[in-house]
Amino acid sequence: MAPRAPRTPLPRHHVHARAFGRHDYSVNLKRNGKRFEAALVRADVQDSVIPRRYRQINSARDLNAEELRAAEEWLVRPCRRQLIDLAPRPADEDFMLEHVYRPEQIFLRLGSNGSRLTVTHLTQYSGLPRYDLTIAIRSTYLDDMTKRLPRFKAIDIELVPDPEDPDGHLFRGPPRQVRTADGQLHFFKPATSPTQMVREPRIYAELRRKGLADMPNISRLNGLVISGNGYYTAGMLIEWIDMVGDLRDRVCLQATQHHRKWMNQVRQVVTTLHDNGLVWGDVHPGNVVIDQNWDAVVVDFGGGYLRPFLTNRECNTVEGDEAGMHRLFRHLRGTTITMANR
Repeated sequence: MAPRAPRTPLPRHHVHARAFGRHDYSVNLKRNGKRFEAALVRADVQDSVIPRRYRQINSARDLNAEELRAAEEWLVRPCRRQLIDLAPRPADEDFMLEHVYRPEQIFLRLGSNGSRLTVTHLTQYSGLPRYDLTIAIRSTYLDDMTKRLPRFKAIDIELVPDPEDPDGHLFRGPPRQVRTADGQLHFFKPATSPTQMVREPRIYAELRRKGLADMPNISRLNGLVISGNGYYTAGMLIEWIDMVGDLRDRVCLQATQHHRKWMNQVRQVVTTLHDNGLVWGDVHPGNVVIDQNWDAVVVDFGGGYLRPFLTNRECNTVEGDEAGMHRLFRHLRGTTITMANR
């Protein structure tokens, strides 16, 4: 018997969500900046075209990781031609940050002709589930002080491709680096929750109000990113830092000649924050970056905690900042950090 010919590979895509249940299956994926919803309703097809394993599941939790990947491919493979034809690669100048948040949506409904799955492109249908690939926060969450921060429209912000994956933003989320119309480079920090988008811009706004926006060794907010209609806030533009690394990286941990300076710089920033009624809130090594001058820069005021440097009870408190810095400095000195459950 002749060996089976290898299967034609699927065009590049990235699955962002999937649902496999008793009555229907769906996969949400992104290709070349467009969002696809591929869905199959069990009532629309004969059981003979559904592998026996998938007929018996009640949710995706019934599948292990390998089975889940196989199920995704089974559902996506019939859509191969639509992925190629409906999502050619866009020109770089035509794809801005706004398009990451509001991609064109393409709905594909799977059926069967009795022996195999078929695909229909639904151009007038909006009944399939929609998934936000990135979160945009309503601007109404922002307080008056935060609303006075500079604003940039996402449609005017150019994406700077990641050198390691130049097309990655067409399949996943936005790249870390973006460029505004004035040619300035920024770090783009996406909105992840209303809590983050209230807390972090408010702290930057307070620093501006108190004349501390340009204090050394702290990240600087250049502005908020809003949707074209101003209704959504997609994230923040932070001053771009050419980094050596952060305090998790070996190159920084081994630069012991700088450690005392970094500890002093971090402590000075946190002391200034506390003296002005502000809290860092999320102390851990990844939130201290080292710039090309080998100086420490404190970043990330969105709240949260990372064990073993903070507990849930300690985060966003002055006491937590102090305890977190103690553990951070022990980490820098090479001491293993452990803490009791709280």
